[in-house]
Amino acid sequence: MGAHAGDPGTRLMQIRLKKGRDGPDSLACVRDDGTSTWRRLQRALAVHDLAHYAVETGTGISDGFFGLVARGWDIDDFADAEERARVPPGALWVELIVNAFMTEAMSGQLLDAGSFHASLSRSAANANLELPRALADEEIARIRGTIAALVARWRSLAPSETLELTFPGVPGAR
Repeated sequence: MGAHAGDPGTRLMQIRLKKGRDGPDSLACVRDDGTSTWRRLQRALAVHDLAHYAVETGTGISDGFFGLVARGWDIDDFADAEERARVPPGALWVELIVNAFMTEAMSGQLLDAGSFHASLSRSAANANLELPRALADEEIARIRGTIAALVARWRSLAPSETLELTFPGVPGAR
């Protein structure tokens, strides 16, 4: 179990996505206190994780996947049903946003802000979750651009190379 109970702050963290040579890709997160967590990734999950990075840094939501890992959650905590039950609503919101961007990317059709938010609202209603706010056109465009740039960097890597990112931490932001 991760050391996340009651830890209110988000810390800096290094994110290392390594392309597998003869096996799966991997994700390692090294926190500013030297602790770390890592896991091998299922096929195409690296792109999903890059979208998480873009959404969390682009919206300032501090309790998404990387924000929780920066606070001390282990990556494996998200696979544990008991731990998943402790995921804060902000992390669920981030997941909905990431999934909306991934759906757009797979369909090749970009939505305007109103349609994007309507789609998010439907997903939230299906998950019995209330959305805290709509994303502005500028946020959506900026996040799309960040996702595209990160995915291009990822795809340009040779096997065994690593894409390194710094997760800045965004305490108290929503």
